[in-house]
Amino acid sequence: MSQLLTPSELRAWFARGEPGPALLGGRLVAQQGSSLWLADAWLSVHVECAGADPIAPGSLVELAVTPHGTTGYVAERIEAVHRHERPPSEFERLRSGDRAGALRARHKASWAVRSYFEEQGFIEVQTPTFVPCPGLDAHVHSLAPVVRGSRIDHLITSPELHMKRLLVAGMPRIYQLARVFRAEELGPRHEPEFTL
Repeated sequence: MSQLLTPSELRAWFARGEPGPALLGGRLVAQQGSSLWLADAWLSVHVECAGADPIAPGSLVELAVTPHGTTGYVAERIEAVHRHERPPSEFERLRSGDRAGALRARHKASWAVRSYFEEQGFIEVQTPTFVPCPGLDAHVHSLAPVVRGSRIDHLITSPELHMKRLLVAGMPRIYQLARVFRAEELGPRHEPEFTL
């Protein structure tokens, strides 16, 4: 059990008939009572862990697990928790540091990108933010679906697909500074919403 496995490696590990529990490591994406959902970049798995204390979402968790039913696992114990620090509140973020300076630097960077592409003869485009399918990359996870009347849409994880459609339609020199939204992009320097 010394090898640390990711959620996407677990099924194959047990399918090979490896003995005993497996050591699973992953990022906690949700917890409801004794139910934990751990993920890597490709897959999330459900683990039942009786008596698990509340763990902050985004924390890295290591558990000794065995298969349970057809889709889940049961943990004998939690081996380690590398706690994710609570991100600062909006008020704390605005109050601390040089927020105005950071906004000026961001403005200059966007202006420099736009100026470069303008000089090269590119056209800035805007593609949809709400789409029926968030993206096809298996390792990029979208945020929860957005219900808009009878439609169920997603916030984009990347503008790539719609930009490729414009390329095919005969617009070869295009660029975009898009706001994108990805689940599990959480950390001291990562937010679920960012510019791509």
